[in-house]
Amino acid sequence: MSPPRAVVALLFLVVSAGACGAPPGSADGSDRDASRATPPEATVPDVLIPAPDLAGVELRNQGDEPVAFESLRGKPALVSFIYTRCPMPEMCPATTLRFQEVQESLSAEERTRVRLISISFDSEHDTPEVLADYAELWDVDGSFWTLLTGDADSIRRVASAYGAWYESTPDGTFDHPMMSMILLPDGALHRVLTGSAWDSAEIAGVLRDLAPR
Repeated sequence: MSPPRAVVALLFLVVSAGACGAPPGSADGSDRDASRATPPEATVPDVLIPAPDLAGVELRNQGDEPVAFESLRGKPALVSFIYTRCPMPEMCPATTLRFQEVQESLSAEERTRVRLISISFDSEHDTPEVLADYAELWDVDGSFWTLLTGDADSIRRVASAYGAWYESTPDGTFDHPMMSMILLPDGALHRVLTGSAWDSAEIAGVLRDLAPR
């Protein structure tokens, strides 16, 4: 069962208030006493929402290939919900720019151990072909950065599972909060990034630390 949206939204606000500059795995940004720190190999990352059951949810990537959402597990992932027609530079375009900066911060080897995932909630307009053009525009490395679209119900199910929301407006745009998420390899929600001004180098470092060795 998906968590109530109001509860998750409140959780997002509380967590994100201290997330910027927090050490990897710390949701509240508080300092940890190094003398009492757990050895890295025994550290259990913070979990805000356990891995949801998304069995049977299938989307399509920028290559027009079917992708079972649960097949994307196994690696830590940076995920955002966007749409390509977003008219506000500080919203979806800025978030995609942050993703591109994360991409450039990662070596070829590091890219094999993490994922970037951009999910469009504009299912009517953002076809795989549109996403392919968007990927070319942003120099997306498709070996680890996946752009996804699909039917409205499937996209809504994924978004709702993580407490994300969006609503279409009469002028063809969408109302939605600008937030990205870091998922653990099992699909659990580890951290929420609000807005689009977060530090891409720091987030690349978080993904490195969470990646299976």
